[in-house]
Amino acid sequence: MLIPFAHLVMEFLITDVERDLNFNLPFLKLYVDDTILACPESKINTLLDKFNSYHPKLKFTFEKETDGKIAFLDTTVIRNNDGSLSTDWYIKPSSSGRVLNFLSAHSTTHKIGTVKNIAYRAFMLSSPEFHKKNEDRVKSILIKNNYPKSFLNRILNEFKCKMFSPELTKSTNQTVTYHKFPFIKGLSNQIQKNICKERPHCRLAFYNTNTVATLYSKLKDPVPKELMSGLVYKIPCHNCPKCYVGSTKQYLKNRVYQHSYDCREYNRNKPEKTALAQHHFSTGHSFNFDEVSILDRENNYFKRCLGEMICITLNNSVNNRTDVQGLSVQYTNLLHLHKKQ
Repeated sequence: MLIPFAHLVMEFLITDVERDLNFNLPFLKLYVDDTILACPESKINTLLDKFNSYHPKLKFTFEKETDGKIAFLDTTVIRNNDGSLSTDWYIKPSSSGRVLNFLSAHSTTHKIGTVKNIAYRAFMLSSPEFHKKNEDRVKSILIKNNYPKSFLNRILNEFKCKMFSPELTKSTNQTVTYHKFPFIKGLSNQIQKNICKERPHCRLAFYNTNTVATLYSKLKDPVPKELMSGLVYKIPCHNCPKCYVGSTKQYLKNRVYQHSYDCREYNRNKPEKTALAQHHFSTGHSFNFDEVSILDRENNYFKRCLGEMICITLNNSVNNRTDVQGLSVQYTNLLHLHKKQ
């Protein structure tokens, strides 16, 4: 188990300091370098001096409770009149209240996860008497982020039923497996439905291809196109609307040179020719090698092959039918539907 180094230092320090105290601490809880404890009010300065005198480079500050309440991490710890402690969900006043917006281009599973994540914090960090109030706070935050009330009520009711009445939820002995998959609106959900028909306990874990990094300019000089590798590329025919789609792990300029070399006359009778060379010699057409374009970048060989087959299907290509024989029929049908749209 990995433990933060600061946590180890604090545990050692606290153990050493407690040994020298002439009074008891009713309780002490530590999370990395954040500490909450109960101490007699008359001994606060004594305790602080003990901690600050431990090492010249370690300096501690403290915050006292106000009206029997004190914030610790994401909770408000409340001292009741009978001496017991209660907790409530704490949100910093500086919090913007922004979460994943319901109108954003994310899958519905991500939005459901957002609701459950906030609800989990609201319920688990608070005592039962605060649950109703915190549920209203959860709804208020999410409604401001455009979540429909009907959607919220359904997800929250399911969540509470599973959390507080686990015996009422259906159980299954078969394990659900998840597989990472990019989210493309209108396509990814359809693929998942088709997969679930064949494998009911298989799920796709969607991730977004657009990230924060895509919003900012690149600080490094861009790599020239001809020096890129791990690519799916397209070379247009100069004399007809068709194109050739290929993939390579080499530099693009080296692969393009190989294609242009294969189109030289003394290679006409070469036994194994690419679909590009076959089109050139059978029709007399030439390819515009200067207009080569990159369709996808992927260093993983199997993913690159899949990307190549998808791009061949989506483009009016001269590639052979054998070039896409490894593509699932389910993909093919979806891609043809996408191509028509």
